[in-house]
Amino acid sequence: MKRRQYINTYLMLLCWCFCTFAMDAGAQTQTSGIETRFSNHRWLVGVTSQSLYDGYLSSVPYDGSGLCFNLTTLDPSSTGKWPLMLYQQLEGLVAVASNEASTASLSRINLLYRLGTLYAFKPVYGVKAALGPLFGAGFGMKQLPRNVNNPYNMDLSVDVLLGATLTYDIPIGQRPWRLKADLKSPLVGCFFAPVRGQSYYEWLTYNQYDEVFHVSSLHNKNALSMLYTLDIPLKSVVLSIGFSGQMAAYETADMVFKEQGWGIMAGCSLDMAVFSGFPLLTKPGHVRVDR
Repeated sequence: MKRRQYINTYLMLLCWCFCTFAMDAGAQTQTSGIETRFSNHRWLVGVTSQSLYDGYLSSVPYDGSGLCFNLTTLDPSSTGKWPLMLYQQLEGLVAVASNEASTASLSRINLLYRLGTLYAFKPVYGVKAALGPLFGAGFGMKQLPRNVNNPYNMDLSVDVLLGATLTYDIPIGQRPWRLKADLKSPLVGCFFAPVRGQSYYEWLTYNQYDEVFHVSSLHNKNALSMLYTLDIPLKSVVLSIGFSGQMAAYETADMVFKEQGWGIMAGCSLDMAVFSGFPLLTKPGHVRVDR
């Protein structure tokens, strides 16, 4: 019986100490002014046109359409004191195209991932910008059944890109609408391109890696990825509608590869709170990562 009383007294004392510590921590948080940070997440889906020229699969261009998606995340720095943002983006595409005579069709899938850090600043009044290096990796596959010997071609690449975002708020109502531009262009990297007329089986058999992996820079690879959106704030989320564009051209010693696409996208954007301190405060203020 006494042993149980000792245990109950010990538990009550432990709870009292924990509550006292929590109250002190909350008071220190309120006085120190720790702010609530927001991580911005945007999900977009849409339709896009496609114009493809693959020098390995065919000597004529293919035009068609497809479905695309874009997932973008902007996170502030861990301390919240530096004007830095962690940028992550995943893009995907599924498309089907045909030649001018409509005698053959080419199907394509593609995935692109980018990761990097952007430095935020305000170049002119009303415009907010972020600029910085990004690391990108891409994987894709094209299929042309008409090409019996080589019906497939992979799109593999890694790049160091220059990324930039520009935003401008339009004062409409209590919550402004936002115009946003997201631009990316590769600087240096490496891409895969098989030898003209050589099948994948021959390449894997002879292991001629120096002939299929090519160092890329502005002299043999030029590309620009664009995404322009209008963000319309609703009650709990932000409606995003936009226009996307991709242009790329790269070449080896004997082949040229080109692609171009224009699309319409729609989705939503949401600010997810990243709290620091205890208790979870929403005042004295918050830091919007995309502002």
